[in-house]
Amino acid sequence: MNNRDIAKELQQYNNVLPFKDKDVVQSGGGGYNGGMETRIAVLEQIAKDTKETLKEIREDQRVMRSSQERDFRLLFGALISGALGLAALMAHGFKWL
Repeated sequence: MNNRDIAKELQQYNNVLPFKDKDVVQSGGGGYNGGMETRIAVLEQIAKDTKETLKEIREDQRVMRSSQERDFRLLFGALISGALGLAALMAHGFKWL
């Protein structure tokens, strides 16, 4: 999920959760203006989606971490092999071997 997808999803939730000044109950008003169940359901869905997204991010991090270790070992092996090859070539050129 990229930033544009997240922005679209947030915009969708913002359209469902319009908090206006008239919706705010003043202290001592004690009134209930309705629609709270819908808002709570949307907030619960946001929490669920966030939890799923975090799981996906954690899994992606695990995969990247394991591939980084493999790539590092491969690169380090190639550098060592190259250095030993150059050392052998120099030794042969200087008639050390």
